[in-house]
Amino acid sequence: MVNEETLTLPMRFGWVGLGAMGYPMAGQLRRKLPRTSMLWVYDIDPALTARFLEEEARSAENDAQGAQVHIGRSSREIAEESVSSNRSAFLSCINSLPRAGVHYNSRPRRYDGY
Repeated sequence: MVNEETLTLPMRFGWVGLGAMGYPMAGQLRRKLPRTSMLWVYDIDPALTARFLEEEARSAENDAQGAQVHIGRSSREIAEESVSSNRSAFLSCINSLPRAGVHYNSRPRRYDGY
């Protein structure tokens, strides 16, 4: 059994993929996190990350809580930023959702060298 009083949330969370599922899920996560947290996001489409940042900034004005949003330049940066501060945390939180219509073969694609 886990003692919830001794658990602490990580301060930084990473989210890779702002497609049809990832966009609303990342927004919901941001709104549920405390203001002291940071949500690092990345998508291969820079327009989506810019839109997410703009919409969540407007939403944050009315929310009593919600993590700060930071845009990463690559999925590698998201992994590094969300894990580096969580070494003592019980969980490093990173989510990655594939974009709709992207088909994976046996050899993985390397968009940003990760």
